[in-house]
Parts: sequence; C-alpha cells; structure tokens
Amino acid sequence: MYKYAGLCLVFLLSTSSLAANLPAFKTVRAQYTSSTIQLLDRNNIVLHQQIIHHQQQRLAWVQLNELSPALLNALLVSEDQRFYQHQGVDWRAIAGAAWENLVHNTHRGASTLTMQLAGLLVPSLNRSAGGRTYSQKWRQIKAAQQLEHIWSKSQILEAYLNLVDFRGQIIGINAASNALFDKTPSQINDDEASILSALLRGPNAKADIVAQRACGVARQLKQNSANCLAIQQISLATLTTPPTLNLHPQIAPEVAQLLLKNTQKNVISSLDYTLQNSLVQHLDHLPLAAAVILDNSTAEILAYFSSDHSSNQVTNPHDSETMLQPLIYASALTQKQYTAASLLDNTPRIYNNTPAAIYLDYSPVPNWVSLRTALSNTLNLPAQQVLNSLDTNSWNKLLLHLNLNTGENTVLALANAYQMLAYRGVYRPASFHIGGLKTRDSIYPANSAAIINDILTSNASTPAYHTLITSDSWAIGSDAHYTMALWIAHGDDVLNAWLNIENELLQHTPSPAPKLPSKLIKRLIRFEPAIEAPRIELFLPDTDLSVIKPPKAVSAMSAVMD
Repeated sequence: MYKYAGLCLVFLLSTSSLAANLPAFKTVRAQYTSSTIQLLDRNNIVLHQQIIHHQQQRLAWVQLNELSPALLNALLVSEDQRFYQHQGVDWRAIAGAAWENLVHNTHRGASTLTMQLAGLLVPSLNRSAGGRTYSQKWRQIKAAQQLEHIWSKSQILEAYLNLVDFRGQIIGINAASNALFDKTPSQINDDEASILSALLRGPNAKADIVAQRACGVARQLKQNSANCLAIQQISLATLTTPPTLNLHPQIAPEVAQLLLKNTQKNVISSLDYTLQNSLVQHLDHLPLAAAVILDNSTAEILAYFSSDHSSNQVTNPHDSETMLQPLIYASALTQKQYTAASLLDNTPRIYNNTPAAIYLDYSPVPNWVSLRTALSNTLNLPAQQVLNSLDTNSWNKLLLHLNLNTGENTVLALANAYQMLAYRGVYRPASFHIGGLKTRDSIYPANSAAIINDILTSNASTPAYHTLITSDSWAIGSDAHYTMALWIAHGDDVLNAWLNIENELLQHTPSPAPKLPSKLIKRLIRFEPAIEAPRIELFLPDTDLSVIKPPKAVSAMSAVMD
C-alpha cells in the first residue's frame, strides 16, 4: 500500500498539464437554464409553473444574498472550512486525507469547493462511478487554482450551490430547498441546512446515514445545542421517497395550458396577479364556475378562471340567451327605432292558441313596460319584441363579429361584448397581449352605449359606479376600469359572488361614474297613463319626447302566437 501511494504521489508531482479552459462567471450564469417554465403576470409575478425537463430538475438561479446564513455556514463547515484562506486547493486537507487513507485505508476526500466546482464546469473532469483518475485529480487541482484567479470567492460559492447535485434528479440549492422542504433558500433553518450540506457528501445515501452526517455538521455549528433527534425525524420524513419539485403558485392552469404550449421560455401575459388570485380565492371552492376580467380600454385579459381544470369552462359555451339583451336594445337605439322610454308589450303570450294557455314567459310586471324597465329586469318578452324588429342579417353579422351565438355563448365572448359597451361601443378582441391588440371596430355610437350602461347602472347596489346584469347562472358588469363576466352552474348565488369580487376590486381601484357624452339629451318625462313614475330620461338627438304613451297600433291585450 505504501509503495502504491508513493507511486501515486510521484505521478501527481511529475504530471504536467495545461490549465483547463474555464468559462467566465457571467457565461456560466447566462447559460444556466431552469427545468421549469413560468407563466408571469404583467408585472413579472409568477402565476404558474410547469416542468419541461424531468431528467434534471432545476429552479431559477439564486444569488448568494438570497441564501440563509445557516445554509452558508453549514456548507463551509461540512465541505470547506478553510475556503476563504486557500487559493483553490487546501494542501493541509489533502495531506491529512492522504495520510488517513494510507494508514487507515479510508476513502476520505479533500476536494475544496473550488475543486468541486471545477469538476462541474469542465466535462473532462466529471467524476465517473469509480472516482476520478489521478490525472483527472491533478488537472482538477490546476483548474481550481486557475478558477481562483478569474472568479471571486462569492462567485465560486454562488455557482457551486446552483450547479451541484443534491438528491435524485434535483440540482441546485433552489430546487433542493423547494423539493425537500417546500421553502426558498432564504428560509432554510439550521437543521435543514445541516441536512442539505450532508447530502453533498452522498446525494443518494440512505436517510439514516444522511441524518448521522447532518448531526455531525450541526454539532460543529452548535456544539452542545445540536438537536440530532429533530434532524433524524426531518431526514426520515423528507428522504425516504424521491424528492419532487413543489411548483407554486399554480393559480392560472388554463392560461398556462394556452400560453406555455410549445415553448421553452417564460411567458409574460396580460394577467394581473392580484385580480387572478381574487377569482381563485372567491370561486375555487365551486365545482363549476368560470370568470373573466377584462381591461375596459384595451380588452386585455386581466384574470381568467375555470374551477373545472379538466374542461375549460371559460371557453365552453353555456346557455346565455338573456345576456344578449343589452346588445339587442343597443342595436334598436342606434337605429332610432326605440328610446329608453319606449313602451313595450310585456303581456304573457299563449302558445298555438291552445286551451291550456301555456305561457312562454311569466313576469310580475304586467302589460306595458318601458325599455329601461325591461332591460333592468331582463324581461324576455319585450326583448323578443325588439329583436323581431331588427334586421335578421345585420343581427346575425353582429353576433358573428363578436363571436356570439343566439343560444349558448362563452364567458370570454360575453365579457368581451360587455367590455365593448363599457368602452363606448368600440370593440377590441380580448387577448393576453400586454397593451391589447391594435384591432378596433366601432360597433355602436358612444351615445347608444352610454344609454345602455346607464340603464344597467340602475341595478348597482354599492356607492361606487358599476353596471350589472344578472340572469340564471350569469352576472356581468363593468366598473370604471374593468369588465367582469361570471358564470356559475345552477346559479349558485351568482349575484353575491359577483358583488363580493367587485367590492374587493373597488377597495384597490375607486370607480367614479363616467361622464355622459355631450350630445345625449336629458329630458323629464311622464307616462300617460301613469305606467311608470316620472323621471329624467336619456335620449339620442332627435328622439326625445316629454310624454310617453303606448303605441296605438299595438293592443295591450294578449296576442296570440301562431
């Protein structure tokens, strides 16, 4: 054994080799890639993460100042106590290890952190299953010395902790802290730091062996106050099964599925973390719910939620015929066929003139109602009456342009239509692009949109301004900044859910009422007979009246539908 060791020593001292071609610190950091990609909100806050490389699982690079002091202390005590004194090679440690290996036939190593980093940076120095050859070891020493000349001590520590294997497929201190303890490196405590540093000696050692080594590290750090029992319990709890990354937050899975598909890079979206999280907190307990929040001016999608992650309820169509009423009335107002004060027949109809008198609709409001009252209460008969007066081809073209249908519609399409009304009748397609798409189409004049919004404001039950219309499973409305569409299956208290979310939004963003267009006419009106109370009403130019009477050509009696 002594003869063999002597030959090895002669070999090391006599071997000459050129220094390794080591990369700069900036290059190493620039080439580092995480095994995950992230969906980011408009302010670069993480919304969702997903793994794209499963063989080597790494998280984002962390800087040295992002590590807990306990972690750095444990690392140095365990791996390189004279790190700040040597120049890449600890000759005292090497001499001690060589003597111990010769006398006691042990396998103690003496690689400094700098030497270990050199082995990670230079492929030809990679450690094989049988260990490094003597030639590799000598070149590793030379590379470590060179590394100390071109990198600072802080850079060496930072790179080492980001590149070193910890356990299984987990690489780097960020991934290790996350996978083992569901923490960031800055949150690691003394016991956890001892376990992490002990893993560096044997990443895949059994839990009890790691605990024993970690206890030794803790005793060096704390002397008599080391809690080895706690370390053993933590080791058994975290190391008996293969570690996996704890990816969070995960609050926008549907958007991640749309935007992270076929990409290897992080994606910045138009979503707002606060708004997205608000939808999750309010709606995630519901089995079937969907909601979208759009920016009124840009149609940027600020929040996008589906409680059913197996089937996207935001883009699935739902029965929503009643929710088209604002568009029906806006079209009629624009064509000056009706005004907000026009009286509409709300008498129940008989189907096919059968003796059973089967009603198509029932309403507590009898006979004549104004257009404002009809829309405020989402009455179906008046809406159908007005729809029948519209040109069918023009109406169908409008629905097609807005991605809408006569029966079932998606939450996103309806949100976009109501956002158009809030944006003075100008349509911009909803998108995840920051700033929105440049496409703009004027669907309604600002005057018509303002009257519809004014009618829907009458449903508001809070001091701040917002519009709101509800029906069955739907609640859709706009405040001064946002448009929110909410769908809940079976109508499980959809109104209160919408108001709760809106009230939370109003705490952060006050919502003053918008100014009415200057060309709108305000007129005091009265009805003859007194079907509704006198009020101030809004009119488009050349449509205003002071006295409103039922149309003479239409009877107030029940009409028969063939």
